[in-house]
Amino acid sequence: MARTGKRGKRALGALFAAVFFITCLGTWCLSLRRAQGSRQGNSYWSEAVAPVIYMETESGAHYDCLMGFKDESAADLTAERSLIALPESLAQKMVVETYGSGIADIRYDLRRADGQLLERGDVSDTSIDGTRISFTVQFRDLMSSQENSLLTLYLTLSDGSEYVYVTGIIPAPSSDIDAKLAYFNDFFDAVYDKSRSDEAAAQLYIVAGKDNSSFGNATINTSSEILTWGTLKTVPTREIIPSLQSISDDECEFHARYPVLVTDSSGVSQTVMVEETTTIGLDKSGNCQVDNYQRTAGEIFSGNDAFTDSRTLVLGIQGGAAEDMAVNPAGTDYFFFNAGNLWRYASGEDRLVRVFSYASNDSDGVREENQDYIGRILRCGDDGDCWFALMGYVSRGRHEGQTGLSVWHYSASEDASEEMLFFPISGTADEIAQQTRTLMSVGGDGVFYLGFDGQLVTVGTPGGEVSRETVDFSGESFAVSSDQTQIAYCVGTGQWKTLRVVNLAQAQAQEFTAPDGDCIRPLGYIGHDLVCGLAHREDVNEADGSFPMYRILVVDDAGEEVTEYQPDGAYVLQVQIDAARVLMSLGVKLPDGSFTGSGSDQLISRSQTEPEVQTVTVTSEEWKKETAIYLPKAAASSSGSPQVDIVWNITENTDDLVQISGDK
Repeated sequence: MARTGKRGKRALGALFAAVFFITCLGTWCLSLRRAQGSRQGNSYWSEAVAPVIYMETESGAHYDCLMGFKDESAADLTAERSLIALPESLAQKMVVETYGSGIADIRYDLRRADGQLLERGDVSDTSIDGTRISFTVQFRDLMSSQENSLLTLYLTLSDGSEYVYVTGIIPAPSSDIDAKLAYFNDFFDAVYDKSRSDEAAAQLYIVAGKDNSSFGNATINTSSEILTWGTLKTVPTREIIPSLQSISDDECEFHARYPVLVTDSSGVSQTVMVEETTTIGLDKSGNCQVDNYQRTAGEIFSGNDAFTDSRTLVLGIQGGAAEDMAVNPAGTDYFFFNAGNLWRYASGEDRLVRVFSYASNDSDGVREENQDYIGRILRCGDDGDCWFALMGYVSRGRHEGQTGLSVWHYSASEDASEEMLFFPISGTADEIAQQTRTLMSVGGDGVFYLGFDGQLVTVGTPGGEVSRETVDFSGESFAVSSDQTQIAYCVGTGQWKTLRVVNLAQAQAQEFTAPDGDCIRPLGYIGHDLVCGLAHREDVNEADGSFPMYRILVVDDAGEEVTEYQPDGAYVLQVQIDAARVLMSLGVKLPDGSFTGSGSDQLISRSQTEPEVQTVTVTSEEWKKETAIYLPKAAASSSGSPQVDIVWNITENTDDLVQISGDK
């Protein structure tokens, strides 16, 4: 069934080394038995309890929505996301939205960027208005420096738990943040008020040739139609409270993230999460203007009216980075993250299931929709089950206010998702994802495999059995298949003598040992087939990284040799592996022991590739370009209107915790 009369008929178009630190190199929290979830109402796990803190200007406007953290080192990493602009009086009013949580104590520390304590104090003079507590901190002359400092707020709840809030802070008496924030708010009023579209468009510097095909991306150079959402009716569903990113006498840069209800001419509504960065500056006369603007928007998938035809599942407006998607080996079950929520389309049941979400219908969503986390699908089986990971900030539940890595299991037979382990790590979502992207997988026996910090860590789920092995994860000594179900690595650092090949899906491991005087290395995977190379030790030059191979082996996922390549009188100097071929640069050995190129050759793989998720675009006059998932015939919706179910049965980790030492 097409979405005719709702979004109209659509024509199918063509288509870290990052640094972070670990709070305690490992407290893994393992669930040793299945707790009982609830399908009653929306309380499928405990609601968020951490308050948020807003800054209030002298005119009463709000900015900088600060989230609470359990760990101060994790909170410190968020300091660059917000900035307080202190007025000349050095008195800053703050508002705590408690959401009903009792507050027993509020205190603060003020430090310079180098960690030097400037002042410390307790907050005692507060006023209460419903669930909001207001207070003013009068900073002393120690804040006269024009350098950014760090403000840390400590909130102790009545149950004894403590949350930490961190932001940058700087005296800015000449910046007039009140005026710039008022102009920011007025600009967005104009963007979402059709009668004021011309006022909003007047802020643009339109550049010819800009892509105006999607509402998912807008800049100060795009068309006024894209900026003001064309004929679509748009209403922000909560107050837009920006974070101050930077400030000077002339400019303030704000960042905002908020949901918008978008309704088309036929009355169909979708919720879109909007993320914007806006710079408010001054013109030559000293009046405020928009100096820069950038928007990304992504529809929060609801499952309703999702198919344009039986094989095209529309995710909607998607202007940001693509989130993780996967299909099971049989090609019958599709899993995809959208706006931090995990969905499953079960073609055999013609059913869409929301497997996981932090969202709650019982709150304003400020905390749950914070979404400083990234989801990754680890394994999905032909039984409809799925293992997945969440990396970053936890906005509700047992680990609320912590940052780290959690691993979950969704049972299709029970329609239940259960947290299996949690590893607290201080870092942003991007940092944690970058650090763990080399290897994060769940084997067919339920064992979790993680590669980080030079160690291969395995954790039994359930059971808590843990092992660690030092592994060189460089490309010279380690290889992993694209679906992370097969790995190969050299045993011992820099030895290249023994190659361990592990089929994680089947929980099987084998070792291949090079002949005396030789070395062996993994070169990469084609599908589930491992390509590895053998070289004479005397030919290997570690200084320049050369590894001339006299023999190439291809081993399948059962550990059986399926192909070998041994050029007569030549060596393989370099290897490049693509989806179906091994491309080899050949060379010969000269009398002085060096090597020179002599040609090329290739091996054609017989490996069968696993099914993959394909995305396409759909277009319509009113909604413009949107993203969709293409389903092959084997996974097609019979009706185009599958049943949509929301899984409320998300169970928290309520059992005894297994403590794992951080010692290597």
